[in-house]
Amino acid sequence: MVKRCSLALLPLAAGLAAAFPAHAAWDFTPMATARATYSDNVALRTEEFAESGAVLQLTPGFQLSNRSQRFDFRLNYALNLFQYSGGRPNGAQRHSQDLNGTLNSRLVEDLLYLDATAAIRQQAVSAFGPLQSGNDYVSNNRNEVR
Repeated sequence: MVKRCSLALLPLAAGLAAAFPAHAAWDFTPMATARATYSDNVALRTEEFAESGAVLQLTPGFQLSNRSQRFDFRLNYALNLFQYSGGRPNGAQRHSQDLNGTLNSRLVEDLLYLDATAAIRQQAVSAFGPLQSGNDYVSNNRNEVR
């Protein structure tokens, strides 16, 4: 009896083996970057409160994607970690994160579609606050938006 049950599953296993190559593979790509910066005004404060110092930034992250005839998925994620010489000054953050994801799928041909996006990023609170270009570690005039 045992042989009969295992032989009954043989067509199912053959069907799965034949169908598996037809599916697109998931691509996972890990990433990591490191950057050291020295600034005479780390927290972008006024001259009387300016503090100089070095900032070490480590950014681990990944990209995940899958593309097929009916399905397109992409996700990019990065976690920015900051370490300061002499301690973290006021107005500087320990970490921030960036995420950007999209999903486009045809669920039922010419009838039902699914489009979805997700994002996490840092954004200026006020257009009149301090300029933030190229400075990822300052938290003044910046909030995380999801």
